[in-house]
Amino acid sequence: MLRLLVLLALLSAAPAFAFEPYLVKDINPDFLSEGSDLDGFVQLGGSAVFAATTAAEGREIWASDGTEAGTFLLADTCPGECSGNPGTTAIEVTPRGLFFAAHDGEETALWITRGTPASTFRLTEGVTIPRGVWWTAFVEARGLLFFVADGGATGFELWRSDGTPAGTFLVKDVRPGASGSGIQEMWAFAGRIFFSANDGATGASLWTSDGTATGTALIKDTWPGNATDTEGPRRLHPSSRRLYFFAPGPKGRELWASDGTVRGTHLVADLVPGSGSPVISDARLGGDRFFFVAQTDKQGEELWTSDGTSRGTRKLTSFVKPQPFLTGLYPFLLLGNRFVFSADDSVHGQELWVTDGTAKGTRLLVDTFPGPGSGGGYPWQIYKGRLLFLGTDGRRGLELWTTDGTPQGTRIVRDICRGSCSSNISSFALLGDRLLFLADDGRSGTELWQTDGTAKGTFRVSDFEERYALVGGFPSHSATVSGKILFPALDAVHGEELWVTDGTRAGTRLLADLNDANRAGSFPRKFMRLGNELVFTAHDGQHPGLWKSDGTAAGTTLLQAFDTGSNPNLEFGDWEEAGGLLYFQLRLPGESFPILWRTDGTSAGTFPLSLGDSRWAVDLRAVGDKLFFGSIDNDENRLWVSDGTEEGTRPVLNGLSRSPRELTSFQGQLFFALEEIDGDPSLWKSDGTAAGTVKVREFEWELTHLTVHQGLLYFYADGTQFPAPALWRSDGTAAGTVKAADLPSFSIQSPFATSAGPLLFLWNVTAEGQQGLWVSDGTAAGTRWVSPVRLFQGSLTPPVVLDGVVYFFGQEGDRNTLWRSDGTPAGTYPVLSRDGLSLWPFDPMAVSGGLLFFVESATDLPLWRSDGTAAGSSMIRELVPTFHGTGTAGALFAVGPRVFFQAYDPATGYELWAIDTRED
Repeated sequence: MLRLLVLLALLSAAPAFAFEPYLVKDINPDFLSEGSDLDGFVQLGGSAVFAATTAAEGREIWASDGTEAGTFLLADTCPGECSGNPGTTAIEVTPRGLFFAAHDGEETALWITRGTPASTFRLTEGVTIPRGVWWTAFVEARGLLFFVADGGATGFELWRSDGTPAGTFLVKDVRPGASGSGIQEMWAFAGRIFFSANDGATGASLWTSDGTATGTALIKDTWPGNATDTEGPRRLHPSSRRLYFFAPGPKGRELWASDGTVRGTHLVADLVPGSGSPVISDARLGGDRFFFVAQTDKQGEELWTSDGTSRGTRKLTSFVKPQPFLTGLYPFLLLGNRFVFSADDSVHGQELWVTDGTAKGTRLLVDTFPGPGSGGGYPWQIYKGRLLFLGTDGRRGLELWTTDGTPQGTRIVRDICRGSCSSNISSFALLGDRLLFLADDGRSGTELWQTDGTAKGTFRVSDFEERYALVGGFPSHSATVSGKILFPALDAVHGEELWVTDGTRAGTRLLADLNDANRAGSFPRKFMRLGNELVFTAHDGQHPGLWKSDGTAAGTTLLQAFDTGSNPNLEFGDWEEAGGLLYFQLRLPGESFPILWRTDGTSAGTFPLSLGDSRWAVDLRAVGDKLFFGSIDNDENRLWVSDGTEEGTRPVLNGLSRSPRELTSFQGQLFFALEEIDGDPSLWKSDGTAAGTVKVREFEWELTHLTVHQGLLYFYADGTQFPAPALWRSDGTAAGTVKAADLPSFSIQSPFATSAGPLLFLWNVTAEGQQGLWVSDGTAAGTRWVSPVRLFQGSLTPPVVLDGVVYFFGQEGDRNTLWRSDGTPAGTYPVLSRDGLSLWPFDPMAVSGGLLFFVESATDLPLWRSDGTAAGSSMIRELVPTFHGTGTAGALFAVGPRVFFQAYDPATGYELWAIDTRED
């Protein structure tokens, strides 16, 4: 569910990617405020259809015509206390009706509604609709909805529906058997659907279907002979004449086009000659032309266009800025016969640009902030033949501007937040001849405003008590019905409920209080990864428990509840994933020591493992499908191995006076340091058997910070002069374990950071005149000083790597801030915000979708994202709003394409939120 209480933080910097945080699930619905948790607004005839939660029916599908009497439940898709959770991502409005997915407690089924309870019914039985991304396409000429579903024996395959149960069935088992064909990118074109599928013989390829088994066929295998390709065609864009897409082949992933026939499907252009592939960050259609942002060399992103021919495929811009300059093409708006977008040419800053599809006709439209300063230039809406956009002239903040496409016809509409502050405008919705939007004048908080394109006709419509009263915004969380807009809003009395506006202050009011049940926080913590799912702890209001989530509400389920009496606390230690299992340490209230648990993501597969007479496990480490760990006991310590079963959990090294340290996976074996009381420190390795657990080499000083880099094992150990350690490397053999380089006089032994290249980063090295950051390529000659910056001591933010650059919380003199380094002095510097402010990351940073995510150490715990540049560093939202107080928030945690975190909003309290970093 997408819920933004702080809507406009993205507007303070170039919105290179529109990643919106969303509440994954309100696990504990008890406390703080009331609300029905509205979501998924769509217009169906003269009504709005949406999802809402009530105490009696749970989360179900509702409809409203804009009146209290006309607001009603359409269907209780999961009767009783359970919720059907009608999927907002699985909704398709068609002439047949509105198709949606709902869960009955056992399976997710396809439903349809035409806006009344009598016309709302289930279409599938014994069929499962996939959770998460759900590809659908409606072919109006055939009156058919195509979708992906699993009937049991086929896996997820292509289905169709005409809006009746009898007309809803499997079209074709593209890949025979139960594995499914991995259908992606489903689009309607030329009276048929086109999609990517893998039949097991050709790899992922372009397919088409007319809704019959005989009419479902392979159109093009873009990479003949490569049956292992699982990516297939991506970014399908159907125009009136042709279908554009990017697909892999012998020449890399390049641009293709199709007229819908086998013969008419061809490679358009090899943008990167040879086997290389362009990096595509955005794509849009403009009439029958295809516009896309591509990086084809080291100079960064450029704007391209294509008419489906090689000759008509060309680059429209040629910037010298060696980094991405475009904010992406959304919004990409037509003004007359030209398209408008926002770009930064490194001379004028981020400003408004136009193109007519030719290189000559692609130019800067207006420099609202003269000089290198960025005027914003974020296009929002074509209104009355003019473009409304967000801009600044340098004296005022980001405000509403208008242009007719000429410099002289470009002006500010109104300075809503007077002075240098920004009014945080977002979410336009057209209501008759007026345009409604959200804005903050600096005094009233986020409110509804309207404009007719003039200063006099731009004024505030609503007057809410709460600072963050509006939830979601227009148009994704609203629907226009009978000349009114229905939307979710929050007040101190009712919580989040259904509101309505006719564009006037008197006509903006609460429409219906659907839910009088309280909502609370579950305080999700201890994030752990299991495959592409998140495992975490949360409190549902009754008991603390172990939960899992795939990033959707329906996929967020309880694995194990713990009866802890009046003590709600669970103490978790290390965790590790191995062989499809998640292992973790857990100490329940009343227990003396933590217990080793395992889970496979099911309730039945979640249970503790016995260690016999050993007290507790420490230093969990995965090696292949095995888990290694040490154990601590009064009599003796051990090294253990486990395959997740009781009988497969056994010691491989006994009789130790000290527990093994620095457990590290290397070359398919476990390497570790061992310091016995009566022996020298030594490097050991184990293959998981007692016979295969052997000593590699002894040392005089202790070994620390074992790290795998570029196929070798690195660590600190014996140096020439105590207490200065040396950098050592090992290929896993005694003869191949050698000193790489002596380090300067004294060094604080901090963890290494490994880059994507040959460099190993050494932190907090103390040397005469060259203190701070050093790098090494594993040789004495290649071990050198880089910068005086030091890794901030006591920080919970370990270094992370993004695109070969290491990011870390650094300290230089009295300055503590986010730094980046590529291993060179010139490439080592602080990452600042767009306003030139220092960034102070708090808790571990996360990398996902080619971006760095972190929580800044401030009162409101703002969530940030960054691409490593000032222009690309922007705040996304506050995890704890100022008006509530400081509170607590969980760390960021990347799992697959999502970043999970704990955040607060007034409607749900502290709950599990996420950002999906996949591109639209």
